[in-house]
Parts: sequence; C-alpha cells; structure tokens
Amino acid sequence: MKPTIARLDSTTAPALLRLMPQVWVQDWDPDFFPETFRWRYLDKPSDGGTWLALDNELCVAVFDSYLRPYLLNGCRILMRETCDWFCLPNYRRFGLGLKLLCLMMDAPEPIITVGPTDAGISIMLPLGWQRLSDVQRMVLPLTLRSLAGNLLRRREVRHAKYARAIPGFVPVRSPRIAPPPAADARVEEWRSGQSLSMPIPQGDGLLELLELADLEWICAAPPGFIRPIVLVFLFGRVPVGLSVSQLEPSASGPDARIVHLQISDASQPIADWIVSETARRLAQAGAGVIRCRASTPQKVVALRKTGFIAAPAESVYWWAKDGTPPPSIIDLGYLRASDALPFEAAATLRAH
Repeated sequence: MKPTIARLDSTTAPALLRLMPQVWVQDWDPDFFPETFRWRYLDKPSDGGTWLALDNELCVAVFDSYLRPYLLNGCRILMRETCDWFCLPNYRRFGLGLKLLCLMMDAPEPIITVGPTDAGISIMLPLGWQRLSDVQRMVLPLTLRSLAGNLLRRREVRHAKYARAIPGFVPVRSPRIAPPPAADARVEEWRSGQSLSMPIPQGDGLLELLELADLEWICAAPPGFIRPIVLVFLFGRVPVGLSVSQLEPSASGPDARIVHLQISDASQPIADWIVSETARRLAQAGAGVIRCRASTPQKVVALRKTGFIAAPAESVYWWAKDGTPPPSIIDLGYLRASDALPFEAAATLRAH
C-alpha cells in the first residue's frame, strides 16, 4: 500500500514514537525515551510542523521543523528550521523524502538547514536551495579524560567508558580570561520562572533570536539529559549580552555546549568577556570539553581568544518560497532546531 501523508497530532504521535529509535539511533530505557520524545516533539513552543508518512498505523517517514524569530537586515521575521528528516529504507522507493521536503518548501516562511547529508544536498540543490556561508564549529578541551572520552566515542559509543581510567584532574588547557569591559559590568544567572529582558543584536544579515518561551522549554528538558546554564551580562542594569549553555552527560564526565550567544553590541571586548566568562563558569561546573558554533567574525575571534580551536565547519542552506534573496551574513549557533540535543553523549549513559 502506498503510504499516506499526515501531520503530527495526538492520534499520530504513538506511531512516530515507535519510529524514533531508528531516527535518533538510540536504545534508551523505556521510561527515558518517551519522556524525551514528549518534551522534544509535543511540548516545544516553536512548533513549525511535523509531517509524517504512514502505512496504515506504521510511521515510515518523518520531517520536522521549528519556527523561530530572526532578524533579517534589522527586520523581525519567522524562519523555519528543519530537522529529523528520515525515511525507512524499504519505503524510499516511494520518494517520501522528496515529497515531505516539497511540503515543507511550500510553507510561507524561509527555511534554513545546517549540515545536511550528501544525499539531502543532492535532492535540495536541483530544487533551488542556495548555499550560505558556513558555520564554524569550535571546541575547547579542558581535561584529558574528557578529550579521550570524546575521541573514543567517535569510534564507538561504548568505548567512551575506558576514558575513566584517566584521572579527571589532568588538564589540557584552561579558558583564557578576558576582563570586564566596563566598571559596572556584571553577570547574573537567570533561572526558570524569572522575567528576562533580551539584548537585541545589531547588524545586517540573518541573526537568530531567542525568546523566553524557548528558554523555558530548554529548562524543562528531562532530568539527566541536559542541565541548562543561562547567563545575563549587564552594564549596570542594561543587558548587553546573553549566553545559553548546557552541561551534557557522558561516560567520561560532563561535556558542555554553548548553545546561543546573543550580543547587543558589535564591540569585540564585550564579546570576548561574554565568551570567556561563560567558558570559565562551565569549567567550574565540571565540564571537560566545551563546544560552540559561530558564524560571525566577532564570535569566532572571541572563541579563539578564549582558547577554542576550530573543528570542521558545517554547510548552511537556504530556501525562500517568495524568492527573498539569501543573506550574505549569518549569525547561527546550536540553538537552531534540535542541533543542541546531545543524543550521542546521552547514549553512553542511557543505552541498555
């Protein structure tokens, strides 16, 4: 029977849940997996729509998206962020991946995707998708145990546990500290339930924005999956920057990720201070490795000054149904779609 197309709702959610272990390539315990699925798919505030292909009650393909606010040359717009594009091998002959992509492309919002597979790119380019500038991945290794654990995990997830043989106190490097750029500069840690005045970035191009609802959703992640750390940077009472980070579980000890950096000023000293103070606090919290992703010179320079080293960059692609020209400048981090979710790291602790 030829599969039918449907949207995710309360009636189709059980079918998608049964498919997700193959989409996420995970074998988590039966309590943790549904909890994570519910938070990731059913509770997210920026619901851009989830398209499914169904063969009777069997979900055989999925294509998900988030809707988030961006600034495009100073004007606020909604962008669609794609993720979890998957089809079971036996059903690919029906062209379901292409069909779901075309449904997504028919939405009115521009679409942005980061790091698509070669197979995905081969489908997207003939349809008119355009490549933007790359986003740079950056890594700061702090301890030898975590560095070894991450390298072992890249070879085989179950091998990461062998890094525990290395004492956790053996350092690789420490974050370089940048001084506060003003006499009244200070840092506050934001916690769920508090109000928050967001610093609005300035500049041309496509700049990702964070909203309070998304921040509250991040803080509602299942216990043991991520631990968010949100820092607000102020001059007196005026916020000039925000960093959203998370601690992530792994067999070799906590990893960390700077998910989002929202900076209101183009001043390099402000960016240096925000990045270095965020990294310092993550190191104090026990992180052995810190990851970040940046695509503007200001943030890349600040990361390098703090001690981060470059990892392979990721490609970025753009689609706009109305023909809006692609931006020449982009400011993207790990906030986009589900890019920050640490499935690989969590697998070292949650697998059977």
